[in-house]
Amino acid sequence: MKGIVTLPLNETNISYRNSLAQKVGGSNTAIIQASLVAIGYDLGTYGPAKNGVDGQMGPLTEKAIIE
Repeated sequence: MKGIVTLPLNETNISYRNSLAQKVGGSNTAIIQASLVAIGYDLGTYGPAKNGVDGQMGPLTEKAIIE
């Protein structure tokens, strides 16, 4: 992960991830996006919270997964 500081996995991060994913329906893609955001990836300003969690597998999500 280039330039990304990974936060330790803990109950707070998991709750935050689940909260983000649920705002867009809780799809598998949204859960992946929320996980990426929770560990510090910038997925743009898409989605209701403008943090990149929108449930759509776009180019920023794909790039983050590849990294």
